[in-house]
Amino acid sequence: MPVRVVYGARDRILPDVAETMARVKRDVPQAEVTALPDCGHSPMLERPDAFTDLLLAFLRREAPHAESAGT
Repeated sequence: MPVRVVYGARDRILPDVAETMARVKRDVPQAEVTALPDCGHSPMLERPDAFTDLLLAFLRREAPHAESAGT
């Protein structure tokens, strides 16, 4: 299953977040992992426009086309 992970490069709550995300990339081959610079633990709150852009791009790629969904 495709997975989208967005995290803050300056996360102070999870100090080893870069290492954790490297493991995610290794263990979940379908994962797309992106670090937002100048962002802490809550990218959806701290950088909502960037977060939303990444999420929408991912959803558009992964959503079935209307024709194939039967609508």
